[in-house]
Amino acid sequence: QFGGNEMPEAIPGQIKVVSYNLQNFLKINTSTTKYVTDFENETNIKKFLAEQEADIICLQEMLHDRDNKHQFANDLARELNCPNYHHVNYYKKNTKILDAIATFTRYPMINKGDLEYEGKSIGIFTDLVISSDTVRLYNLHLASIHFKQEDYEFWSEMTNTQEQEKFASGTGKSLSKMQS
Repeated sequence: QFGGNEMPEAIPGQIKVVSYNLQNFLKINTSTTKYVTDFENETNIKKFLAEQEADIICLQEMLHDRDNKHQFANDLARELNCPNYHHVNYYKKNTKILDAIATFTRYPMINKGDLEYEGKSIGIFTDLVISSDTVRLYNLHLASIHFKQEDYEFWSEMTNTQEQEKFASGTGKSLSKMQS
């Protein structure tokens, strides 16, 4: 259900996961905060995420290009009460700023990596130890895959009565883009 301000209550034994595209923490679409003076939106988003009390938080478009960029993820992990984190810049050669996809969690991480598409990191994975199990979590930035109109048409035209052949064929094309 969408809308409203009521939050579902936590159920013991369940894992709460939040995925959020930060859009660089800004109210405007920009690739730098060099000329930005209002960071109220960043503060509000951090507060919102902390209030979720999630066990796992997947973030996309996490931009920090000001002072202490190396400390930013540590500070955010503390604010979110998720001490374990993994982040990868979309373009690995760009080390001057933090422009990343990130996962923060309360669970121990035992392995991590990233998924590349056309020279850009489009997602990351982390292997988490939850109870006595190991769970692989994927955090994807789907906009980075650059689906074409035919991909969107395929997904929007799906119905319950669609033939399996067409589904397998269309799914295969979409998946091959993600696996490239």
